[in-house]
Amino acid sequence: MTDNSNLRFDGRVVIVTGAGGGLGRSHALAFGARGASVVVNDLGGSHTGEGASSRAADVVVEEIRAAGGKAVANYDSVLDGEKIVETAMKAFGRVDIVINNAGILKDVSFARMTDQQWDLIFQVHVDGAYKVLKAAWPIFRKQKFGRIINTTSAAGLYGNFGQANYSAAKLALTGSIFEVGAGFVGKLRWERTGGHGFPIDKDLLPEHISEKWAKITDFEDGRATHPTTTAESMEGIMANFENVGSDATGARPQVVSADGKVDVEAAKSLAFESEVFEYSERDVILYNLGIGAKRTDLNLVYENNEAFGAVPTFGVVPSFTAMNAVPFGDILPSFNPMMLLHGEQYLEIIRPFPTHGKLISTPYVVDILDKGKSPLLESRPLMRRFTMFIRGSGGFGGKKDGADRGAATAVNQIPARKPDHVVQEKTSEDQAALYRLSGDWNPLHIDPEMAAVGGFDVPILHGLCSFGIAGKHIFNTYCSNDATQFKNIKVRFAKTVNPGETLETSMWREGNKVLFQVRAVERNVIIISNAAVELQGDALKNAPAKSKL
Repeated sequence: MTDNSNLRFDGRVVIVTGAGGGLGRSHALAFGARGASVVVNDLGGSHTGEGASSRAADVVVEEIRAAGGKAVANYDSVLDGEKIVETAMKAFGRVDIVINNAGILKDVSFARMTDQQWDLIFQVHVDGAYKVLKAAWPIFRKQKFGRIINTTSAAGLYGNFGQANYSAAKLALTGSIFEVGAGFVGKLRWERTGGHGFPIDKDLLPEHISEKWAKITDFEDGRATHPTTTAESMEGIMANFENVGSDATGARPQVVSADGKVDVEAAKSLAFESEVFEYSERDVILYNLGIGAKRTDLNLVYENNEAFGAVPTFGVVPSFTAMNAVPFGDILPSFNPMMLLHGEQYLEIIRPFPTHGKLISTPYVVDILDKGKSPLLESRPLMRRFTMFIRGSGGFGGKKDGADRGAATAVNQIPARKPDHVVQEKTSEDQAALYRLSGDWNPLHIDPEMAAVGGFDVPILHGLCSFGIAGKHIFNTYCSNDATQFKNIKVRFAKTVNPGETLETSMWREGNKVLFQVRAVERNVIIISNAAVELQGDALKNAPAKSKL
């Protein structure tokens, strides 16, 4: 069995309930790889509790043994905890660690929930954990050693729609918690450290966590937050999907001094790895379809059409991977990827994109501004400019305001008059599933479970998809679908969009600019603000064309 770590569990016996798949399986395999003898418990039912089978546990046992480890299977319900512990004692003679991981879901709105659906969740999650621990406890006391890990959920901390039973079982109370007595009323809150984000493309070992333990548990470094919703609790996890490319310790050459000061000029001089992006007519069509092109838009979907080409906002696609080369942790003090937000987007078109070709994107730091608790970092792969807000990394003594960079930093306030043009377009419920094929693979936009944990009813639409849809509206209305007339575009992302919602782009022509904002009609919220497209060429002398969208 190959293992290059120092943290071992030789001689220890671990019970993992619900270990036939998912987290339980990964726990069992990890302990087995580090020398522990593992009791793999799994009833073999579905995630909603139906059915039973010995195969789930047997497969994991076979995996551990094939790798040189020790394991036995147990197929009992966690409500029969004494039988699970008995299996461990008969096979290995002791129990050192219990991981209560078994769980099921019975998601249903509170109004429609039955007593059976409520009781079953409590039986598995609460009573089951109790039964296993109750059987193991005398052994722990006799040994004067024992360790317990109970798997809980963010739903237990903040609640979640359709999971009142599950949330209550995971933490007994949901929502806000108050202390009340003798005329005193006080609200309790959760506090989370700034933590540490490890690269997702490297193996993460317990030793790496041990190295960063002081940072992970530090509430006093100014980065602590107080999440109040499931969505807020997921910010760090979602942001860390961007954290790739370094070793697991996060070590890179630093431009941050020991006292937290940032050498902005040194950061701006850093050289990052270039990314090559090759594409064909197929990729152009796929992007155009992803931002709502129809089969009748032959100039966008048919490669043999004489006017065929990409909507200019296609320019963000080559930079998806290039942005991962920016080592935020090296150029910001106390950087926490969970605090990173994509705030603005600027794209300048040097010349229209050919329908196929090879592009090289090289990111670099444009500036770092100290906005107090939230510094603003501007990076640019070629002429695509990303503005990121990183909460909790400010206060390093840098300048607050950046240089005027023309269209890239323009405020773009809309005028106090009715818009000159308004275009509405209903997005498809499958819009995010299609758009992600252009290279933005964030699971928040496709996986219902990730969306639910993040506090969203459905996977949300990519911000850059909404960006592309709005750009398409202006491209058609003011540029006659001619990319030579589209110079640049800048937006600020204000709110999220649900696939299937109607997007309304309101446009005001002001000289060589089209100022615009985008509204989600059904919720009546602005989702893109402070936005503009700068026109050039024939668009400066032509009257706006009537929209075909």
